[in-house]
Amino acid sequence: MTTNANAGMRSRVPRMSTLILTGLGVLAGGLAVALYLHREQPAGETVTPFSAAPASAAQRIATPEPDARPQPSAASSIPQPVPGVDGSWREAVANTGERFMADAQGRLVLNEKTRQRIEALVALVEPDQLPLAIAEETRHLPPEAAQQARDLVERFRLYLEEQIAVVPPGHAPAHEDEALAQLEAMERLRIARFGAATAKALFGAETEVARELIELMRLEKDPKLSMEQKAERAQARYLQLRQARESAQTPAAGR
Repeated sequence: MTTNANAGMRSRVPRMSTLILTGLGVLAGGLAVALYLHREQPAGETVTPFSAAPASAAQRIATPEPDARPQPSAASSIPQPVPGVDGSWREAVANTGERFMADAQGRLVLNEKTRQRIEALVALVEPDQLPLAIAEETRHLPPEAAQQARDLVERFRLYLEEQIAVVPPGHAPAHEDEALAQLEAMERLRIARFGAATAKALFGAETEVARELIELMRLEKDPKLSMEQKAERAQARYLQLRQARESAQTPAAGR
């Protein structure tokens, strides 16, 4: 395990343990979700219920194929900014996740980095500018993938609003059972709103880490420990276990 690899793992796991304490419902969003949820709503604006999203949108979001790879082409070059879009968000978005990509069949590639890109767009772009920003982010995609990206961004925006009812912002679980219940409630919401395959592609990796951290917290039997202290210890143990797993895999890969 190299120093860089260790640093990358450490930067990821503290985020996980912190999110456990601040509400696992916001697990997938991190800072981007927090920014979105606390953004001021214009006077008189109402939150659109998620059910208003067209049912066909989820069906049009293709399930990623394991062997699908983005097709390199001249269109994959960085698109020029769309006129009329406030560009203050571009640098932050460019450093979050990955640009939307299409697979060999012209469908949107769905993975954790796709979700991170969507989170950044929803959090950093003002609502009235979001359609233009999405047009800029998707103009290099084939038509089907571009439409899938637009649908997914809208469904994600509404999902963030609906998740407040599942886990209120700022509510920290008092014990591991509550943390697990919050996580499972969020999983059910994601499956209901995105479909099982898409939810797994977007959120699966972080959900697995969160589950493992919760189970490691259960191993701390000292009643004097706070949830935060348990999370810190679980984080340290998780790093050790992950390093051991990766070390065991490295010799096998070299054979």
